[in-house]
Amino acid sequence: HTELAKYDRRAAIVALLDSGLREIDAPGESQMTALHQAAWFGYADLLAALLEFAPDLSRENMFGGTALELRGTELNSV
Repeated sequence: HTELAKYDRRAAIVALLDSGLREIDAPGESQMTALHQAAWFGYADLLAALLEFAPDLSRENMFGGTALELRGTELNSV
């Protein structure tokens, strides 16, 4: 679901989480969770949906960044 988060696929991610097939804090590439990805790309609606699943806001990616620290980073670099 972290890959889906890169492309703002909210409905698919929520379906996976609702079904129990994925955990909210499951890491993907670079230890980024779906929450990290949504924050990185600035997907506010996806962030709101993910927050309903009570993710660990202090979880760090492999670079030591939390989702809160990454918010809008990719958008700001363009």
